[in-house]
Amino acid sequence: MTEENLNFKSYPSKTWGIKVGCGVLYISIDFNEDGTIHKVRIPRNTKFNCSLIHRDSLAKQATFQVRRHPKQLIKDLKGSKAHACKNYNIVCKAYSCSDAVAQVIEEVINDSVPK
Repeated sequence: MTEENLNFKSYPSKTWGIKVGCGVLYISIDFNEDGTIHKVRIPRNTKFNCSLIHRDSLAKQATFQVRRHPKQLIKDLKGSKAHACKNYNIVCKAYSCSDAVAQVIEEVINDSVPK
């Protein structure tokens, strides 16, 4: 394949930084032209205590489920607690990476609903 045959589509995106127990988790969401969520992305850095496979599977699950049942995804992930905030006695905006993803998706959905 030559470079002329490649046709990549770019999506508008927005990134949120949510403080969790291990640090700040950056969550990027790519949007379709109509404003719906195309993909949820979580960077693949290694500073967190959880494994890379956990963050990858969380992003894939969120992408898959948010296209079908976003409110159920929020219900499933919101409030999930990890040990880090409590153990390290720090104030976190989210209880876990899953909770952070739920908060971001809930914000996106609430902002996209006409008032």
